Amino acid sequence: QEVRMHEAEGAMDVAERLQKGLLTTTHIWRAETIPEQWGRLIVRNNGGGDLDAEKKRVAEYIDLIILLGHEDLDETEEKKRVMSVQELRYNRFNGEISTHQILRFNHQEKKYEYRFDLSEQLLNEMSLASRKWTDVLVNTLKKQAERSPIPEGEGVTIFNPAIANPEYRLALATEKLVQEQKRTGDMLEALLKHFQQAVG
Repeated sequence: QEVRMHEAEGAMDVAERLQKGLLTTTHIWRAETIPEQWGRLIVRNNGGGDLDAEKKRVAEYIDLIILLGHEDLDETEEKKRVMSVQELRYNRFNGEISTHQILRFNHQEKKYEYRFDLSEQLLNEMSLASRKWTDVLVNTLKKQAERSPIPEGEGVTIFNPAIANPEYRLALATEKLVQEQKRTGDMLEALLKHFQQAVG
């Protein structure tokens, strides 16, 4: 059923704890904002909570987003169709939440475009459920991506780029400083050995 305020927590409980296979609906047109939308619903339903933690929870346990929409065929008729299929990902290392299109409808050219861009984690989980149908999906998706690819540089949306987080930028700068210090130390050690060999 549709996920609204009271259903969001239940949907996440099912996705986290029970066998894979939750299928539900939600009203939204920007798929990459689902973690924030559901996170707000959960926090509101619980009378408070940690919104960032709930966004991560949603992004980590929801695998695929199938976006449905309407296409106007003419002034009097419209057709409901699948507009895109996207994998929702949460990167534990930098906290980024992103969507990766594996199928989308190109409105201008009136055709579907594809990309084989499924994460290793999702492929492994799918294989545990059915190796046969995972192989069928992988082979079909690769063939379709060769025939009608999603252009390079399109189809990936990062909801919260890690580089925009001051703490992440500081961590990167610190890591770079450590590497530079190590490089300087190695150079000084090599220079010292050179002098010792020249004197000795």
